[in-house]
Amino acid sequence: MTNPKNFNDAMKELFLGIPEPPPAYTKIGPYKVIKQIGEGGMGEVYKVQDSRTKKLYALKTLLQKNIDNENSIRRFSREMKLAANLDHPNIVKVYHKGYYKDILFFTMELIPGAPLNTKDYSFPLHHQEIIHLVIQVAEALCYAHKKGVIHRDLKPANIMINAGEPKIVDFGLAKFVLEESQQLTSTGNILGTIAYMAPEQALEGIRDLDQRSDIFSLGAILYKMLTGKCPFPGVVAFEVFQNLTSSRPPKAPQEIKSSIPEELSQICLKAIAKCKEQRYQKMEDFKNDLLAYSERGVN
Repeated sequence: MTNPKNFNDAMKELFLGIPEPPPAYTKIGPYKVIKQIGEGGMGEVYKVQDSRTKKLYALKTLLQKNIDNENSIRRFSREMKLAANLDHPNIVKVYHKGYYKDILFFTMELIPGAPLNTKDYSFPLHHQEIIHLVIQVAEALCYAHKKGVIHRDLKPANIMINAGEPKIVDFGLAKFVLEESQQLTSTGNILGTIAYMAPEQALEGIRDLDQRSDIFSLGAILYKMLTGKCPFPGVVAFEVFQNLTSSRPPKAPQEIKSSIPEELSQICLKAIAKCKEQRYQKMEDFKNDLLAYSERGVN
């Protein structure tokens, strides 16, 4: 006779897919771990509940393989400090930091939506919806730049969407331009996601980047949202690198989709100019051009 429990489990797997593996932790300090919701090169993110207040948070830990790495610890600590000093409705809030049984962690606002790169937000959206999202992200970055913070790893996976509103997350590669803290990454180390990376970042590393690298990344996101394609495509990372760092310009968005208006196409191209001197020089200028275009009600 078939064991009912095994049969039920088999049916769940058949119709609901393979069940998620249990999280690596059940408790981190006063926080009960509910499930893992993200993972990157440096850390893991969990949905947790504070056992004292019953509030839900996202909790980010430094991966155990990095716990003895001084560079990783410093970068993790800088992410927490930089994000904690930013108070903007379109930037994820950081709350508490802690250390528990060799686990270095901090808690953040739990965003119930999904990242921009998931199937929940299939490309392309309506032009005005796209512009609305990008303007909000640009406003958040204008605020961060005025505070002296450059994100340096802006990509769809680092923009969470909740009820149509974006939130920038993951300041793991962020730079505080007023600090002498450049030892964390030596020149020549390529860190970030190359599909949305400025050419100067791909060629020289992240040491001396300024806000124009964030402008390029947001422009590349706008390009992807408008066309469904990355501006410098490639099957493998090296091919993307070659396309990104060559002298050949990207196709105009209007060439890929004729429904994209010429003006919007040109705004996008200016944001992703390979030569940073030919790009928008300030995020505010990029935002203002998008805002002026949107206010004219062009489709």
